[in-house]
Amino acid sequence: MQKEGFDALKSGRAVAFVMDDPLLYGKRAQEGPAQDEYMVTGDLLAHESYACMMRKGDPVFKKLADDVIAGMERSGEAEQLYDRWFMPPIPPDNINNINLRFPLSPEMKALFANPNNQASDN
Repeated sequence: MQKEGFDALKSGRAVAFVMDDPLLYGKRAQEGPAQDEYMVTGDLLAHESYACMMRKGDPVFKKLADDVIAGMERSGEAEQLYDRWFMPPIPPDNINNINLRFPLSPEMKALFANPNNQASDN
């Protein structure tokens, strides 16, 4: 379905294509130099939450993990890592001219500014 929807957009049979934003950025990136003919726009239709999972009953390890992750988020290191992996061309040597250019969402920026270990209701 993803291929058919994007092909309809590319051929002009559709004026828009709706899908999860990470997948849209990936499809656009696969277009190489033609990727600049497309843009991802609009409000997010869904919010995906990511989390770390660990075994129960190890509060010392949980605190260590919470502290390290929260420290990386507050210091800006997490955003730097995100930018490193999701904004520049994909190596090696960007042979296929693939660049996701997938920016950090406002929701993730807000979470990085105020880290917590609560599950999201989104």
